[in-house]
Amino acid sequence: MKKTHDQLDSRWPRCRPALEGLPQAEGEVWQVDVRRFPAWILERGAPERPWSILATSPTTGKVLGQRLAMSPPSSEEVWGVLVKAMIQPLFGEAHRPSAVELRSVGLRDHFAFRLRSIGIEHGLREELDHIDFVIDDMVEATSAEIGFPPLVRVPGVTLEQLAGLHRAAAGFYRSRPWLAVRSDVPVQLESAAFEPRRYYGVVMGQAGLTYGLALYDDLGGLRDLLERPGSDEENARRTSAIALTFSAAHAISPADLHAIERNSWEIAGPNAYLLVTRVRREQEPTLPSKLDLIVLERSLIGLPEFLRSPCGPRLRFELRFPEPLEPLEPLLMSWA
Repeated sequence: MKKTHDQLDSRWPRCRPALEGLPQAEGEVWQVDVRRFPAWILERGAPERPWSILATSPTTGKVLGQRLAMSPPSSEEVWGVLVKAMIQPLFGEAHRPSAVELRSVGLRDHFAFRLRSIGIEHGLREELDHIDFVIDDMVEATSAEIGFPPLVRVPGVTLEQLAGLHRAAAGFYRSRPWLAVRSDVPVQLESAAFEPRRYYGVVMGQAGLTYGLALYDDLGGLRDLLERPGSDEENARRTSAIALTFSAAHAISPADLHAIERNSWEIAGPNAYLLVTRVRREQEPTLPSKLDLIVLERSLIGLPEFLRSPCGPRLRFELRFPEPLEPLEPLLMSWA
């Protein structure tokens, strides 16, 4: 009778005879690692991200072993997944690889003697390309199930631009501009780099509920909205704006969260992840454009500077950007 996962004893040296008796696939190399799962699950009433233990074969293109853990797994737990991948693989017949590639020094040290004892070579690599591919595939699958569009899918956007946007948003969040201006007082932002040339910024967060920034492209429509507010859905259909709200990590697209972690983009706090949409009159919210993100980044940098300046009723404030923030046209700000 084939043993179940619970019956499978992966403890060393008890598992050694079973592993030594397996056929060995000449030239087959496996990769073993622990990664954060790209999606959230509801655990104890709150969303949590599990860890995924993976054993894959770049040679065959298959995931041979996987297990989710709600806390960081120990080296012995990872060893258990590797043992099961050899004895009870998810695909194909039981066998040993010729070599195992690892990214973690801790796992290498824990596995070294055991692998040598059963005739398996091992080595360290800075990148495990096949596991990266598997995680990317998981990200694509889970992102397709989330309604909020990922910023990494904005046509023409670059990783450098998104890094700059996150850096600007982190600075904006830390400056706490909602303490310096009311939500019904818009600021005009004008630049030759914008299309249209003028936007009207409204800072959110004064009530302590939703923090962010909305950039409207029609002052008349904005004033009508401020004078006759409706529900969030009604307001969205009456306006045209670029909207940024700060949220917890579980609210954003798995594709964006994966990119943030992989590229070490700046996040100001656990509730300061970026949700960005483009709202147009009588239309459903959509993904912003590359130009929308340029407008948003410059506004996130400029508004805190404007609000820190001596704010007279006729103040007109000009901010010039450093060379990396092309195009170089200055941003002019004033009370609307």
